[in-house]
Amino acid sequence: MEPSGTSTDTGLAALYTRLRSSTAARDGLWVLAGQGLAAVIALGVDVLLFRNLPQSERGMLTAVLGLRNVLLYIADMGLALTTVRVGAEYFGKGLRAEANAIFRRAFLARMALALLVSLLAYAMARMLARFPLAAPDRPELVVAAAAALVGMTATSWGVDVAQATRSFGRYFLHQVVEATLKAAAVALVLFAAAKLLPGRARFEVSAEMFLWGMASAAILAGLFSILLQHTALAEAKRLSGTAETEIHAQLRSFNRYAVAIALLQTVGGYVEVFLVQWQRGPVDTAIFDGARRLALVLPLLGGVLTTVLLPRVAVLETPAACAAYVRKTWAVGVPLALLAAGGLAAVAGIAVPLLWGRRYDDSIMPLRWLCAGHGFSIVLAPLMLVFYPLRRERTLLMLQAGSVALSIGLGAWLIPRFGALGAAWSTVAVRTLLTLVCGATLWLMLRRSSTSGARQ
Repeated sequence: MEPSGTSTDTGLAALYTRLRSSTAARDGLWVLAGQGLAAVIALGVDVLLFRNLPQSERGMLTAVLGLRNVLLYIADMGLALTTVRVGAEYFGKGLRAEANAIFRRAFLARMALALLVSLLAYAMARMLARFPLAAPDRPELVVAAAAALVGMTATSWGVDVAQATRSFGRYFLHQVVEATLKAAAVALVLFAAAKLLPGRARFEVSAEMFLWGMASAAILAGLFSILLQHTALAEAKRLSGTAETEIHAQLRSFNRYAVAIALLQTVGGYVEVFLVQWQRGPVDTAIFDGARRLALVLPLLGGVLTTVLLPRVAVLETPAACAAYVRKTWAVGVPLALLAAGGLAAVAGIAVPLLWGRRYDDSIMPLRWLCAGHGFSIVLAPLMLVFYPLRRERTLLMLQAGSVALSIGLGAWLIPRFGALGAAWSTVAVRTLLTLVCGATLWLMLRRSSTSGARQ
């Protein structure tokens, strides 16, 4: 008689063999490990910040970090998306010299833009502190946030090169080192405050102190990323005139859309934060962020799929291949979204007080609503990649612009009445509608492409 565990062992062995032979699975595990470990470290940082800062300072820090991310993407000018999308296409075709030329150009351009935006933010610090931060007497918030831009840009470039070249072991290192340095900076600030202000540290630490610590950590992480990806910066053999012309045309064609798409994606993620800060104040911002930070675990899963799939999407060449990709993405994304969003919503009442403390009980209900909204991101993020090989960047740009406009309109209406809960409702409505419109648009485009191909 066959032992009872044989079939199970065989099944597990077969699954292990399939995983080992699947490049996408191995890449996915590296990305999941990198983003997952970075997320765990970031969660530890959030626990320290939520528990040790007054709600007003926690909310202020949330708004400033949102502004910093918007400044980062203004400095990026869509070059991150271009680096991955175009660089991955050349690398996937075995044209490594051309890919490295793209990476070098992107690095120089992004570092120059980051420095320029940092200087402009310093010059406009009082105006930015007034709006969107609603803190006109604290311009140092903007200065401290801008100090991190150059380091963050270098790290972002390193991550993009690792993604484009499918070097997901390096991708793991970029993510974990940056998160670890940030955690160390926050811990050092709290330790110093506790030593200098015994018994009063919880009430005396300010958002500015943490922002300067994070800026120092960002610079160190940026230097590490440059060292790790130094081979992409090395001068290769001189490219032919034809190759130079083709690369320039590719970058110019794609980047004109990538600039606007990347900026709209970033702004769209912070519309509700800025509206809560402006219309309700930093305490309500902290309550909303208490829900938002936990709900962002769900887009993390969509981000894993996007990171692994974008280099592969870059080499799709036919509508039939794009249609097959959409079917696979839909089949994986929908069950994953239902399971993850449902599970997080179910434990919201336990997770919020356990991590943030009872001061944030008002974050529980917004978190449950945000689970529904951000659950769509798991499906939406990898699905939207297919617009690039279909050369429908303009359609994607219109969808992103429409979602931002809807976020502003709904947020301006709901947030003054319902606070953090209204911000969560706005997020749910926008993500639901965007997913439905995006799915319908892709279905129509692929159907028309297949019909025209059959006629030919």
